[in-house]
Amino acid sequence: MIKITNDVFDIADRIKNINSNYELYYDGKYKLYCNNILQLVLPFESLDSRTYDYILKTQIKNLEYLQQEIDKNNEKIEKSTANRQRQDRMDILKELAKI
Repeated sequence: MIKITNDVFDIADRIKNINSNYELYYDGKYKLYCNNILQLVLPFESLDSRTYDYILKTQIKNLEYLQQEIDKNNEKIEKSTANRQRQDRMDILKELAKI
């Protein structure tokens, strides 16, 4: 595992402004540690502004906001699934009506 101490966009330095104990490592994926404890595995292949934004967004102080975001997304998925199932049933009934 390689410790990232500097990079093109200064992400390693910028995250220290969020939490002075944050450290970035790379071992095929970028990982964020705090006090030698893994905090998160970054979903990006390179370090850029998305990395910084993602770390800010996923802080524990944003837990309520993240939960609301997850709930909204789940609700959309449930509505979409219900609509698709309703349409499938209608299609089946139309086919049966032809018989």
